[in-house]
Amino acid sequence: MTDGIRVLVVASGESRERLCRALEETGMTLRIRGIRPEELPERGPGPEMSDVLFVDISESEEEAGIDRIRSIRDEIPGVPVVVIGRDDRPDEGSRLMELGVQDVVPRGGISPDRLGLSVRYVLAIARAEERTARVKRRLRENREWLAATVRSIGDALFTTDADGKITYINPVAEGLTGWTQGEASGKALSEVLRLERGPFAGSIRHGREGTSPAEEPAPVDVVVTRDGSRIP
Repeated sequence: MTDGIRVLVVASGESRERLCRALEETGMTLRIRGIRPEELPERGPGPEMSDVLFVDISESEEEAGIDRIRSIRDEIPGVPVVVIGRDDRPDEGSRLMELGVQDVVPRGGISPDRLGLSVRYVLAIARAEERTARVKRRLRENREWLAATVRSIGDALFTTDADGKITYINPVAEGLTGWTQGEASGKALSEVLRLERGPFAGSIRHGREGTSPAEEPAPVDVVVTRDGSRIP
């Protein structure tokens, strides 16, 4: 496990001492700091203060405890939070999870083993979420780059799914057919790209492999636009 994991315990009196003592006995290398709820910074404990945050709301009224956690999650969405809750509030855990809390430990279940497991669990979740966010960011950047590249192509470009339904047309294709990307999406290619038969005047490049001769477009003279105009 990573050395020097910073753990901030937010609890009152004996509860704070009990939590800190149990964390010290986990056998993990932890840098533990305990504070009272009223000592929380006005804008919450930032990521520079803690890798894992333990908050005891077991002595609070249920709604007051939920409100405290909601405020903390709004201020520091990137720090994993473990809540110490009441044993007699069975629905409290699900409400806390909806707020983004990673783990809930009943007050009666506090032990070094349970808290050590919780630290490992929430850090694993945080790392997985960080990796997922990086992958999503790269995918978004790649999509933006690809979209910019496709938009800059000087030829009309149509992409379809396996069923021949349009998934994308570039601005040149929009101008050629009279259909916008939004209007053309999901329609059959033949409905949007209407080709009038005539003497062979060129070819249309297809990206699909294994297209049979019967599926190849017939020789064309003009493209018939959405409003019936004909473009050579």
